[in-house]
Amino acid sequence: MMINYPILPFCKGNIIDFNFKIYKIDEKNCEKLVFSFNNYKIKITNSVSEENDYIIFGKYKDKYCFICEKNEIDAEFKHIMGNSIPEDIRTIAGIGISTLQWNKENKYCGKCGNLLEFLDNEDVAKYCQKCNHIFYPRLNPAIIIAVIKDRMILVTRKAEWKQGRYGLVAGFIEYGENIEEAAKREVFEETGIKIKNIKYVASQFWPFPYQLMIGLKAEYDDGEIVLDKMELAEAKWLKIDDLTPSILPPPSSIAYFLMKNI
Repeated sequence: MMINYPILPFCKGNIIDFNFKIYKIDEKNCEKLVFSFNNYKIKITNSVSEENDYIIFGKYKDKYCFICEKNEIDAEFKHIMGNSIPEDIRTIAGIGISTLQWNKENKYCGKCGNLLEFLDNEDVAKYCQKCNHIFYPRLNPAIIIAVIKDRMILVTRKAEWKQGRYGLVAGFIEYGENIEEAAKREVFEETGIKIKNIKYVASQFWPFPYQLMIGLKAEYDDGEIVLDKMELAEAKWLKIDDLTPSILPPPSSIAYFLMKNI
């Protein structure tokens, strides 16, 4: 049976002719695509002359892809979730950001403490010369869920988000849980609402730093909103017809996709 599925922003299906691999080359004599990032801001150039710490994480249309983190930003930096960055470039940048973060957090072997090195004969892996353990980039699974009650949807807002813009309940799957258990727990913990009839909708690679967002839809079962003030600043029911662009999260997010495709 053929199943149609969406390819959301940051997912590799958006890229053609991209090889995800750690390269070790002479950076002075190659065609480059250089990504400098700071938080959610990105700048794209073709020079690494001012960059001190970077990795070469791929090759796109004969150009080697460099990624580095910057402490300062200037007017050339753009928000990675804005509309000014093409989808293929956004996706490559996201993969680079995630890979650099994984590299930073995996400097030493978790078994013996020895310094790790990149493994030359693998696409992307690090290994320990002392105990021969190999480390691959990982994904942390998380759920994000649209809860429906009649013609209303349960929306949430974190304290750092601007007033009037909402998202959905989301959270990491805990060790030993399945997807449905995580969805029920997260919705109840954050809002006091019980849910039923959980269904899978879509998924998205989310590179901040390396998550697999599993998009779900569920029906309201029972309860009144009781806000977890440690996690959220606001939670409420909104009419689906009232989900205007100013209310919705950024279009690059799976939350936007779920809220637009209820």
